[in-house]
Amino acid sequence: FSQPKVIIIVLTWNRLGDTLECLGSIRKIEYPNYQIMVVDNGSTDGSAETIAARYPDIILLKNESNLGYAAGNNRGIEKALGIGCDYVFLLNNDTTLDAACLDELVKSMESDSCIGAAGPKIYLHQDPSMVWYAGGDICFREAISVTRGWFKRDHPSYNRPGEVSFITGCAMLLKRKAIEEVGLLDPAYISYLEDTDWCWRMAQKGFKLMYV
Repeated sequence: FSQPKVIIIVLTWNRLGDTLECLGSIRKIEYPNYQIMVVDNGSTDGSAETIAARYPDIILLKNESNLGYAAGNNRGIEKALGIGCDYVFLLNNDTTLDAACLDELVKSMESDSCIGAAGPKIYLHQDPSMVWYAGGDICFREAISVTRGWFKRDHPSYNRPGEVSFITGCAMLLKRKAIEEVGLLDPAYISYLEDTDWCWRMAQKGFKLMYV
C-alpha cells in the first residue's frame, strides 16, 4: 500500500521521562515515512532543552505557557499542514507505540477515502493485560463519551476493528482532508471533551471514524 507522509505530534508539559520514553518508542516503529514534532506547552523541567539536544532532527515548537490540549495541539497541526503532510498523528506524551501501530492505522485509513480519523487499541502502561481504549461511542442522552473496554481485562472481542463515533485524542490519526474540512480542535475545551467534539464535527461532515 502507499506510504503517505505522517507528522506525529507529541504535546508535552513537563514529565520529561515520559516524553523521552514515548519518543524512543516512536523511533522503533516500522512505518517509514514520518516526521516527529514536539509541541512544548511551557514546560519548566527542561523538557524542551533536553529534547532539542537529544533529538536535533525533531521539529520543536515552544509555547511560552501551557495553552492546554486543544490550543497546544492546534499550533502543531497548523505547522504540520503548512509543511505538507498527508496525515497528522496526535499522540500523548505518556504513551509508547507498538512497532506496527502506525503502519496498521495508515493501512486502515488508505482503504477508504471516507475515513477521516482512526484510533488504535490502547493498554494500561503499568499492566498491558488491561485495556484503556478499544473504541468508543458518544452517548448524547447522557452527554458523555463512553470508552469500550476501559480498565477491563483484554479479550478477543476488543480485537474487532470497526466504525465508532468516538476516538480518544490520546492517539488519533487524522486525514489532512478531514482537518481542512472540519477545522481545528476547539480551544474553548481546555483538557477534556475536545476530542469528543472533534469526532462529532467530523461525523457531521460525513467522515467515518475507525477503531483499528
